[in-house]
Amino acid sequence: MSETHPQSQQLTAVGVVTGHTSRSSYGQEHRRTLLFPSVRFQAADGRTIDFQSEVGSNAPPKVGEQVTVYYDPDRPEDAKLSLGSTFRPNLKLLAIVLGVFVAAMVLMFLLFFALILWVSWS
Repeated sequence: MSETHPQSQQLTAVGVVTGHTSRSSYGQEHRRTLLFPSVRFQAADGRTIDFQSEVGSNAPPKVGEQVTVYYDPDRPEDAKLSLGSTFRPNLKLLAIVLGVFVAAMVLMFLLFFALILWVSWS
């Protein structure tokens, strides 16, 4: 199932993540490990193509997950993943941060309300 991508001369296909390769990089203060997904997809000419993404992430798509692949039909082995397939938000962390933010806002409101009541009763 390939179709022409409207903004370029590339085709798109649905690929499946078959594995990950981890690579470590060393920053100023700590070591960071990124996972680079390996993906398999079928090109428009029927060939099955396996490639490894050049973009790594600490929260990559899981093995078996479907991803969007962009490729040149003349060189499908140079395929790339869509950025939406590569970078996924950590929903658990997002929920925790949102919960802390909402709790802080409620606490600030209650403290402000208590201050108004205290001032009006004084």
